Amino acid sequence: MNHYKPIVVTTQSRTPTVHSDLMELVHLPLITVEPFALDESVFEETYDWLLLTSPNAVEFFMPYIDRVDWKKIATIGRKTSEALEERGYYVDFEPTEYTQEGFMAEFEAKKGERLLYPVSKNARPLIYKHLLKAGCQVDRHFLYHPVENDKSLKDMRTLLKKNLFAVIFLSPSGVRAFQKHFSAFELDGVLAIAIGHVTATALMGFGIEPVQPEKATMESIINLLESRIDWRANNEF
Repeated sequence: MNHYKPIVVTTQSRTPTVHSDLMELVHLPLITVEPFALDESVFEETYDWLLLTSPNAVEFFMPYIDRVDWKKIATIGRKTSEALEERGYYVDFEPTEYTQEGFMAEFEAKKGERLLYPVSKNARPLIYKHLLKAGCQVDRHFLYHPVENDKSLKDMRTLLKKNLFAVIFLSPSGVRAFQKHFSAFELDGVLAIAIGHVTATALMGFGIEPVQPEKATMESIINLLESRIDWRANNEF
């Protein structure tokens, strides 16, 4: 069997590892998160929708979920839905495109409906503004905020010296953390993979041209990587 350079995933794995005989995945979350206390005023309201847009939001909202009066749950994508389903909660709405733009295009925002939206302090405000414009009552509460992971940044420095095959970026905040401590030059010859167009745009602004998998799933990422590894193996002399 050929041995290839390691591939860094700049987030912590939340799902069972996807196995491949062609690569070694190393999870280095450049960003970790710290929770805020939830405003207890939410316990006094009744919500038509509980809107959760990330696995982190699910994790940090779990201590409160049964204390809040909500009727339906909406998510922004499969990973968030899976985090809820694993905990025994049924998801009523999930867009086919796992982005804020996909959510806005497909979710039927009804005037007068009340939504609870616990979210990262750094989340883009697109959905929030869209729902307000549609006449919804939106209680947006900052549930957590991202902070840099010093250990992962140190480990990334060590691995970059070993000539990585690829680095997978899953969020603009991960790109910003990388950009703060490393140069684009340090990714010369390294395949940069972006999950989502916002992450891709952040990388391009940093001077790095990323590639994107067909879907924002680990299986799709693995398929992309395996095709690139096969191509490189067949073209090396």
